Amino acid sequence: MMSATGIMRPRTVGLDPGYQSVLPDVVLGVDAERFAAIAALALRPRLVPQVGLDHLHVPKVSVREQAAIIVGRIRAARTISFRRLVADCESPLLVVARFLALLELYRDAAVAFDQATPLGDLTVRWTGGQSQEYTISNEFDADLESESDVDENSDAEQGLTAMDVGTSGADEDDVEPRRGPDAEDETEERELS
Repeated sequence: MMSATGIMRPRTVGLDPGYQSVLPDVVLGVDAERFAAIAALALRPRLVPQVGLDHLHVPKVSVREQAAIIVGRIRAARTISFRRLVADCESPLLVVARFLALLELYRDAAVAFDQATPLGDLTVRWTGGQSQEYTISNEFDADLESESDVDENSDAEQGLTAMDVGTSGADEDDVEPRRGPDAEDETEERELS
């Protein structure tokens, strides 16, 4: 049977004459104008899909800057909803930065949160002093600062990453360099100096 399959050919034939008269007439149910509109829609050239690159070049947002904005607003209002705090945000990144700033202020006991119902509006209440200055840690802005550190310092040439260079608040002596092929030489040089 397998040897015979190579010589088999399909037969191309039409419908038997007895069944050709049984086919129903084609009924579109639309007039000529509607049919022309459907045809124009179907034959219209399609737009070429494009991959958006806007998300790749989003400007970085500083949590410290957003904290300064919301501290002023919360101090002035004493009690404000999170929805009002982020009403002027143009991107979700700004909303996230402001929320992170709120969490930092909460950690410093400068604000308190109230939420009457689950998934309801979050109300933020100022509990800090009116004239006290609050400094937000650089935990979230380390990437922003590290870019300027790498540009200004020559530490990048010495094999240190931006996270190792002064952004963690550690002293210079506490900084551990990244280990590479010549890590022993660097360690000996640092111990001698």
